Amino acid sequence: METQHTDTRGKRIVGGSNDSSSVQISKLEQKLDALLALTSRNPSKEVCSICETHDHPTISCPLGAAYPEFVQEQAK
Repeated sequence: METQHTDTRGKRIVGGSNDSSSVQISKLEQKLDALLALTSRNPSKEVCSICETHDHPTISCPLGAAYPEFVQEQAK
């Protein structure tokens, strides 16, 4: 038995409650605003390639002497 798929991207679905859609959109907007506020407050830091922490960049790693190939690549 074949299954037929229809393309619904970008098309408005008829039916349903506009109030329900408005509430859902409002909740999504609130979640997006909260997420954007979190990311702007805590910008992501570079992860050290040697010890995989956010405490310092790879070039400043205290273990860098044991892994000169990592530090040299970063310096270039």
